[in-house]
Amino acid sequence: MVKYTSPILPHVHLRGKEYPEHNYLQLGFRDAKAVGAIAVLEQPNPTPNLIKEEPIRERIKQSEQYSGDIYHGIHIGLTNDLIQVEQAFTLAKERTSSIVGVKAFWVDSTGNMGIWNEEKQKEIWAIAARKVKFTGVFFQHCQNEYFFRGDYLKDSPLTHSLVQTKWSEIYSLMQQVRNARDANFRGIFYAAHVSTPEGIEFLCEEKQRNHPFQIVIETTAHHEMLNTRDYLIHSNRVKMNPALRERKDQEKVLEYVIEEKTDIAGDDHAPHPVENKDNPLPGIFPPSGIPAIVFLPKRVEIWRSLGMSENNIEKLLFTTANRIFQLGLNPHPVEFQYKPELWQDYGYNPFSRVDKSTSQ
Repeated sequence: MVKYTSPILPHVHLRGKEYPEHNYLQLGFRDAKAVGAIAVLEQPNPTPNLIKEEPIRERIKQSEQYSGDIYHGIHIGLTNDLIQVEQAFTLAKERTSSIVGVKAFWVDSTGNMGIWNEEKQKEIWAIAARKVKFTGVFFQHCQNEYFFRGDYLKDSPLTHSLVQTKWSEIYSLMQQVRNARDANFRGIFYAAHVSTPEGIEFLCEEKQRNHPFQIVIETTAHHEMLNTRDYLIHSNRVKMNPALRERKDQEKVLEYVIEEKTDIAGDDHAPHPVENKDNPLPGIFPPSGIPAIVFLPKRVEIWRSLGMSENNIEKLLFTTANRIFQLGLNPHPVEFQYKPELWQDYGYNPFSRVDKSTSQ
């Protein structure tokens, strides 16, 4: 059994009509209950996209049959439509329909949510800071495609990491911090799934500057504990965005997490049917994302084995998220046994190299 504070899962993708034969919404809440989660905060890119109030209301209603006592919040997504952008920040400011934050993909994404034009990005920051005066959580997927190199070849999964260079993330983090500063943003700059030690170092330095906004650094279990070696085991099953990094970078990210240089533990739980990962249709790349919620108790065990303090564990799992998302939840200790058998419903365990409890 593993003891820890009731976790808030701030970064999960629960899928929708894109996979009608797989009820990933049900599985996500099943996994959340299996790790003792007190809240699940969903990302905006299931089908239909969660970019307006009505589909968000429908999504919350849809989840009620599975969520039980778990709080279900939504990050409303931004598009290239500036009218939609203003409406999204306004809904989030007013805390409408369980909206807990605003999510931007600064790189190609599903629907119309990939916002890669740099002038459009600046306009969005201006809307948030000056027009809506948004002071809540602005959730950032920071990558810049200008720094992608070469082509991804699905028969050579390592090429995904070679395409998505470290600098695609690092430059985007620098770019968006500068945009937030120039717009005089006064909310919370949430840097999601930071996958590089240089990204963490840069953000830690920026925290020391006199910015009007707060920076929050999230890392995931896969960027803490997996690396490019895992393609040899799982091939495209561990294809994700941002991509896996080399071992030395992964180990440094984990070191920084243990040393309390980060603020929040994200899962970036993003399941896909294993057959889509293994054998996509001709002309279609394997989708990016892995299931991850199941791994949380093992993740805490590994943290402790490496000397992480109990205060840091509580901060990463609960305290930061409860504060920045203004959830008002009461922490309580939970005790759960890691259940590797739950991976069976996803067809594989992406953490098999670091988790000897189950097969590949």
